[in-house]
Amino acid sequence: MFCMPNLAIAPFKKMVRKIDPSIKISDTAKKEIRRMTEKFAMDVLRGAVQIAKVSKRKTVMREDIVVSKKQLVKSV
Repeated sequence: MFCMPNLAIAPFKKMVRKIDPSIKISDTAKKEIRRMTEKFAMDVLRGAVQIAKVSKRKTVMREDIVVSKKQLVKSV
């Protein structure tokens, strides 16, 4: 199985601070949001790759990602 590199955790801490500077985020919460973000990104990219293949392209385009995300969000 493909082993995905982990996204950095620090940006998630910064996001929480932007929402509310008085709130902290636990290490387990940061790891969980990272896991969810990575899974979502992989699911979007899988769909975008399929769209590119159906379009007989070897390059994933921005619009492929946008369409894939819309399809994925509809199915959730």
